[in-house]
Amino acid sequence: MKPAPPPVTGKPRLTTSAMIASIAGEGQRTKPAPFGHALVELGKRDERVLGMTADLGKYTDLHIFAQAFPKRHYQMGMAEQLLFGAASGLAAEGFTPFATTYAVFAARRSYDFIH
Repeated sequence: MKPAPPPVTGKPRLTTSAMIASIAGEGQRTKPAPFGHALVELGKRDERVLGMTADLGKYTDLHIFAQAFPKRHYQMGMAEQLLFGAASGLAAEGFTPFATTYAVFAARRSYDFIH
């Protein structure tokens, strides 16, 4: 038995850029790693800009920044609570950290320490 085709919704197909090229429709324009490339441009203008992640650099585009500025990239491991603690301390010292993770981990993993 063949699976049912997806329902036709009547909505127009997305024709702007798709962040994740692997799920873009055939012929759909994509712009790979928009956040990562924008952060690199910002990093070129300001050496205080840092990129920080908790094992999700590949999925949050931070790997682009890490390639451009390896000494300003911080991989904190699977520890969002430490990611945000370190980002807070670095910000207090005058840096501009960009901490990236998934929203569910940003909320729950940090809450684990409060809990």
